[in-house]
Amino acid sequence: MVGVLFFFLALGIGSAFGDDQGVFLDKEPTKEDLVKALSVSPAIKTRGIKIGSSKTPVSTPPKVLLNIQFKYDSAELTDKAVATLTTVGQAISESSLRHFTFRIVGHTDAAGPAGYNLNLSLKRAQAVRNFLASEFDLSDNMFEVDGMGERKLLRPAAPLDSRNRRVEIANIGP
Repeated sequence: MVGVLFFFLALGIGSAFGDDQGVFLDKEPTKEDLVKALSVSPAIKTRGIKIGSSKTPVSTPPKVLLNIQFKYDSAELTDKAVATLTTVGQAISESSLRHFTFRIVGHTDAAGPAGYNLNLSLKRAQAVRNFLASEFDLSDNMFEVDGMGERKLLRPAAPLDSRNRRVEIANIGP
């Protein structure tokens, strides 16, 4: 049994059960970390007919979880958030990522009323988009924003844990 486990780990199959790539809640990512985490593996080209939108969504969008700090009970970015988002902006401004669309999702912890948290998480996602668009001369059309409030806690067993207060940025395709 142990041999089988090591075999799967050697193949990299076990990485799906604890891979930290793209999770930057307790550390600051570098531009290279973000480019790697948000890059899409090249698709295998085949001949065929495509029906539907010319925007083909990425099946499992590569995403990063970031600990973006805001001033208490607001959507105003702190100096630490500006530093982190500057690195994010540098990464998505790279030629390998600049043609993609990114979904920015704000999350809160469970403190306070659910409706209030939902609205606050959306405002925070919008603040992230506004910063990236204005500071890096990126089109607003490059971003979709959403707020989850407390609906998708990262740590449901600890609803007030600070890691529940996060921003997710996902590469959702060209």
